[in-house]
Amino acid sequence: MAFAHDAELSIATAAVDAAVAVLSAEAGGFATLSSDGRDIKSEADLQSEAAMLEVIRANSDIPVLSEEAGADDTAAQAEAIWVVDPLDGTMNFMRGLPACCTCAALVVNGHPVLGVVHDLVHDERWVGGTDLPTTCNGNPVQASACAALDQAVLSTGFPRTFEFTAEAMDLFTRRMASVKKVRMIGAAAMSLAWASGGRVDLHAESRTFLWDIAAGVALVEGAGGTVLMSNVDEQWRCDVVAGAPALVSLF
Repeated sequence: MAFAHDAELSIATAAVDAAVAVLSAEAGGFATLSSDGRDIKSEADLQSEAAMLEVIRANSDIPVLSEEAGADDTAAQAEAIWVVDPLDGTMNFMRGLPACCTCAALVVNGHPVLGVVHDLVHDERWVGGTDLPTTCNGNPVQASACAALDQAVLSTGFPRTFEFTAEAMDLFTRRMASVKKVRMIGAAAMSLAWASGGRVDLHAESRTFLWDIAAGVALVEGAGGTVLMSNVDEQWRCDVVAGAPALVSLF
């Protein structure tokens, strides 16, 4: 059976290609535009986003939610939306840390059904989603089958709006204490791609933005993993736990 969103897959791939071309051509040469609190904006974000949006708007009438430009007026009420993050891991990209990516997702009725994530450092292209088995550079991947938290590698992070309250930190600490190892790389989409390929067993994050996780969530489901998205708010933030099916039910 053909994938139901073949046309959208082509658009997502082309949009990611456009952003990657911008980021590769000017690697290391982008200026920082602002650094407010725990957020950082650079020319890299804006130029790569413009390239992605040009491709999407020229080929699709589906509204877009993107990190820098925000949401189209009809996005909140639309059945389907594009969700894009031209540069996930901006600080890593600007500092030369090897964990950053470009990602695009199609979200239908609030759930990601298609994701494309391109690792800018290792030149790995992850593609997958509902009824579309996830691949990395064309090779099939599978989510982890780990069934014990005390044997699991957890990836996680602090989104820029994370509130460091005693309650939030207590939950975070208990989660970290329950697993074998914890990894924090500063790029949620990249972490979720790794979860789709079993490199980490589980990714969990609270109050993260939809554009940071939508493409990766689709990848995990396409790789046979389980995803739990909850507490979605009007600012497009949510909680997510994704990865090995047995672990999501325990976490």
